Parts: sequence; C-alpha cells; structure tokens
Amino acid sequence: AIFINSGCLHSVESAVQKASVLRSLVIHPKFVGGSADSYFWQELIIPFSEDPNFQYMILDGTEPWHHTVIQSMMQAWEAILLESYDFENDSRYFISKSFRRLKDHLIPSNMLSVQDSNTIARMKQLLQFIDEHYTEEITNQTLMDLVSCSESVLLRSFKKTVGASPMRYIINYRIEKAGVLLLSTTAKSCDIALQCGFNDFSYFTKMFHKKKGKTPIEYRSAKD
Repeated sequence: AIFINSGCLHSVESAVQKASVLRSLVIHPKFVGGSADSYFWQELIIPFSEDPNFQYMILDGTEPWHHTVIQSMMQAWEAILLESYDFENDSRYFISKSFRRLKDHLIPSNMLSVQDSNTIARMKQLLQFIDEHYTEEITNQTLMDLVSCSESVLLRSFKKTVGASPMRYIINYRIEKAGVLLLSTTAKSCDIALQCGFNDFSYFTKMFHKKKGKTPIEYRSAKD
C-alpha cells in the first residue's frame, strides 16, 4: 500500500499487463480530525498537513506495523463498500487507527538530509510545471532552467523520486491524459495526440501501444 499526502501529484498504472485491482480511499482531513481545534486534528492531521516536504509513505510489508495499517484500511474499505450497520463510525475508527500508526512512524522533514529536502522541493516544482504545461514542448533544458540545476542533478532527482527520466515521465503523463480523453470524448485520436503534446501521430500510437498494450482505437473500443 502507499499513503499519499494531500496536494501531491500522483498517478497509478498496472505494473504488469494483466487484470489488477486498485482500492483507493480518498480521505478528507475533517473525516479523521473533525474541527481544527480538536485533539484528533492536532495529533493525526497536523503532523502530515503542516509538513511541506512529506509526500508519501510506502507500506511494502517489511515492517509488522505495515500490515496493521493495511488491515485497518481494508476493514474501513469493506465497511464502506458493504454499508454495514454503523459503517460511518466503523470506517472512521479504522481510518483514524491507521493514521495513528502512520503518525507514530512518520519521519519529520527536519530529519531529512539537506540533499533530500532540496530534491523534494525541486520535484514539487517540476511536477507541477509538467502538469500545467504537458501540452507544450518540454525539454530537459526547459526543466533545468526552471529549477536552476545541472542535467545530472535533474536526471538523478527524477530517477530517485519517480523512477524514470524526465522525458519518459512526460511521455507517460501525456499518454495517461490521452487515455482519459479517448474514453471520455469523441475527439479523433490524431486530435487528442496533438492536444496532449504529441506532434507525431505515428509516434503517439507507438508509445500508447507500448504503455497500454493497445492502439488508441483499440483502447477506445475496449470501453464498449
């Protein structure tokens, strides 16, 4: 599982070309914390919301408490899904319990190295820029100029935080946006390609197939 803080850009994709299940709980802070002057808000919300450098926490099962958090979240998920008796209070209890565990193992950003803090701040700016300008031409130099860093620092920052080069990340981001438009509009594939920053339609089709396992037309047809 992965816990993602509020206001952090993120996306989800299947790691393998086969059916998979994603369970996503989007939690409003007030659901856990209530009012801003409550004990729950102070203890369970502020440690996350007021740490500008905290983005996410991966629960990969290497620690026993990971399983405790995942189990509590699953109990909340099932209560909401089944709408069992008093599921509103039950789900809030299980989610609050998870937040308590997460908070107990939260590493404050002031314990991060200066290098890590700089990388996080840099990546926030870069990812926000890509989100706002992905339809335009973006190069490594564009991103380097934006945050005043060298190419080696740029590549290292992307590799460390998103596991891909800047250009690979941008291509994948554009494809995800194109996928949404293919399923939600009747626009032609070539027009969607241009709208999402691909000037070469054959390249768009090739990269879309590589990532999604289908051509844009096949991807749209699979909806029906």
